[in-house]
Amino acid sequence: MHSIASIRLEVEHVGKLLTEPSVRVLNQCTWMLEEAISKISSVAVRSSSADEYYQLQRAIRNTASLLRSAMDYHARWNQILASMLGGYSRDGRPAAIPSQTRLLISG
Repeated sequence: MHSIASIRLEVEHVGKLLTEPSVRVLNQCTWMLEEAISKISSVAVRSSSADEYYQLQRAIRNTASLLRSAMDYHARWNQILASMLGGYSRDGRPAAIPSQTRLLISG
């Protein structure tokens, strides 16, 4: 059985990892957050206080903000790279270049 406090600590740990958002860290954080989500469903509601839930919610919001920042950072660098590699179109805009995508399948 997991507690809200232990799940909050896991989410906060993910937040600390996201202060250095490399691709490896982002991948690691993905599975760590998935584990935390699966643990939340097994927590007995009555055994946790409202304050514990509030602290977990705050940790999730902070981590979500860090994830958005990491995503924005990498998206901006991808745009810069695309314009550097693809050059510019006749109308002066960065030319579109094919980008690699990743597909994650879990089962």
